[in-house]
Amino acid sequence: MDSINKAVDPTDISEVEQQLNIFKQVYATSATGSADFIQATQQDNELTYSNVPFRLFLLIAYNLDHEITVHDTAKLIVAGARHEDLSTVLPLDPETKVAIRFQEARVKSGLTEKEIAAKSVELDEYKLIKAEYARIPLSISTWAELFKIIGTKITIDLF
Repeated sequence: MDSINKAVDPTDISEVEQQLNIFKQVYATSATGSADFIQATQQDNELTYSNVPFRLFLLIAYNLDHEITVHDTAKLIVAGARHEDLSTVLPLDPETKVAIRFQEARVKSGLTEKEIAAKSVELDEYKLIKAEYARIPLSISTWAELFKIIGTKITIDLF
């Protein structure tokens, strides 16, 4: 399919949304494992995950109050391509926003969860991973400690 191979400007919401709808159509009309299905999957993954890290995409999708839509995904891709704060793109609870900001900052710092947990007074690696996925709530002081460990100062608008 030529429309699958079309170059898309990842900063243009209408182009991204149109391409995601093409992928969705291919998924609905092509047999799983067919050449078109595989090509659409590869192109979809490239468009999405080259702009929104896979772990952050899952974190956001899992913590929405609705099933993620094509429009939601397009907004995330565009924000990622523009290097915008992904925690502000879709309506998320404050815990998820902080978890996103921490996960992004941790990855940029080059530190692993294990390395941070070793320096933390409050958390072991298992709890830190759960906190990064907004599966357990942390106090503001614990988040502050974690951001200090990775050497990042942040300001977060919770609402």
